[in-house]
Amino acid sequence: MRTEIRIQIRQKTKDLSRSLFDAAIKEDWEKVDKALLSDLGAVNHDFLAGLLIPKSEDQDPNIRDVVASTLSCLSITVDPMRNAATTAMIKMATTDEFVFPSGRAVTYLLKNAKDKKREKEIEEAVKRFKQRARERNWTEELLENIPEITPLLSDLT
Repeated sequence: MRTEIRIQIRQKTKDLSRSLFDAAIKEDWEKVDKALLSDLGAVNHDFLAGLLIPKSEDQDPNIRDVVASTLSCLSITVDPMRNAATTAMIKMATTDEFVFPSGRAVTYLLKNAKDKKREKEIEEAVKRFKQRARERNWTEELLENIPEITPLLSDLT
């Protein structure tokens, strides 16, 4: 019985990841925000993180955006998975050429800023992101679309 439940949860998790990617490709952000992200309680967060992290380097910025958005909503409990997610989000926040994947990656970093093992590294990545946002004139667009980073960027307006 337990094995059957695990299999069902894994399948729901795979289905959700596919639906997130499909919605991102179609730029159906309402579906991502209202329907799919609200389904996160029914899936295994660690398994979903494992499906998402490799897509953090996808060529499509919409895929990267939904990866960062989703990771920032997850409670990742397995240390190696959380470490991999943090590494991917640091890279995305500091090097992604597109405003929204980069900005959403910072929401993950801000949520995980107290990670004792990575606190300094996260702090440095957030500073680099803030500098990039200023240099690229992303501040207004970020503040309008990602309210979670308002405290970080409020002094840039």
